[in-house]
Amino acid sequence: MIVRDMYVALKVGISQWYRETFAESETNSKYLNYILTFVVAGGVFWGGYNLYNYYICSREASAQKVLNECIAELDKAKGGMGSWYDVEVAFQMGHKQNSGSRLAPFFLAFKAEAMYNQGKVKEAIDTLNESLKSMGESSDLFGMYNAKRALMKLDAKDDALQKEGLAELEAASQKNDSGQGVALFYLGSYHWSNNEFAKAQEAWKKLVALREVKDVKVSPYVQMAKEKLEQLD
Repeated sequence: MIVRDMYVALKVGISQWYRETFAESETNSKYLNYILTFVVAGGVFWGGYNLYNYYICSREASAQKVLNECIAELDKAKGGMGSWYDVEVAFQMGHKQNSGSRLAPFFLAFKAEAMYNQGKVKEAIDTLNESLKSMGESSDLFGMYNAKRALMKLDAKDDALQKEGLAELEAASQKNDSGQGVALFYLGSYHWSNNEFAKAQEAWKKLVALREVKDVKVSPYVQMAKEKLEQLD
């Protein structure tokens, strides 16, 4: 009863305050219209912002689920239990369905790997080019995939592509990003395979000198480089 009476009293009080402050004053009434317009606009903006965030989260969650399913197919193909062509198609469809997602570039990157494993080297490089363009250099994984593209070119049968690949691998080995360690290790391996042991040693020593940011741990590539250097001693 007390709560009900309080509600009625508040209702009457608010109505009286509104009438005295705004309804009976033309100037204040204009101010109220401005305030109400601002509040409504703010409410629409806030609601739209939250609705947009909800949409983004739902979209990314859906894309992540599809990407995981595609990766599972890729793992099967790596284990000899699936078709690389089917993997290529899966990632192609995944990208088509999630082209607006932040994960879209990675559908293309995995598709490129599937194409590469079918011997479609040039097509794989073109697809990885598209992925890198969409990914942008600000991505933490850009350097890694940039180095991978250089390796694809280096492995091509086309002499021009091989030269491009070597130049890009050397450039990647100089950049302080996620691809530097990969680039240095495989640059050393390239020189090793061509009996250029001094150059191989130079690349691997530089790799061993690297350390992960804020951590004393070394990457797997650093450990492999150490083992290679021991063979040269």
